[in-house]
Amino acid sequence: MLVTEKHIEERGLVSPAWQIRTKNSTCDLTIGEIFPMGIRPQNWVKGTREFTLKPGHMVSVVTAQKLTLPGNVTGLATLVTSLTQKGILCLNVGVVDPGYDGPLSAMLVNFSSVEREISVDLRLFRVLFFEHANVLNLEKFTQHPVTYSCAIDARSRHQFSETFLNVQGVMNLARKESWKTVGASILLNWLPILALLAGVAGAVFGGLAFFSPS
Repeated sequence: MLVTEKHIEERGLVSPAWQIRTKNSTCDLTIGEIFPMGIRPQNWVKGTREFTLKPGHMVSVVTAQKLTLPGNVTGLATLVTSLTQKGILCLNVGVVDPGYDGPLSAMLVNFSSVEREISVDLRLFRVLFFEHANVLNLEKFTQHPVTYSCAIDARSRHQFSETFLNVQGVMNLARKESWKTVGASILLNWLPILALLAGVAGAVFGGLAFFSPS
């Protein structure tokens, strides 16, 4: 059974309550923080409310709201259509387990050919809440908003590149592998010739030594 509208607030599934935005059977979550991937732009500081996402580039975002799910409710977060229609897709959208308490995060990729603006308060997820029987042996998991944001910030800076396919990394790897191929080709093709030349040189110098006067 779906938990909808006023029942979402009554059961404390989303907080703060004044930020709950329901639409039919879903609840909207908005962007609360933005963390660019890889090397940060010089003009970027933590708390920046707007970010220009270039084609092929990625950005991490954290929701302004947090979810608090009891043992009999599972959440399903889907990216809002207004973003997908602009060519922005999410790499880690999906199920929110019962017992989870904390904000959600997303890695957004701009698959369009033009720059897109990402800003705080922008609609990010539509969440469905499914009520079911209580989960036995429930494993609760709490993400403190401040600690979670710091972890997402560090992960974005150190574990990911600015672009989805890391073009520069691919080019460097290809360059490295091409030189390996060239080196192997030289060894395979020139070693026999060098060995032959060494043999000829040995024979020539050996012959000269044989005919040289004692």
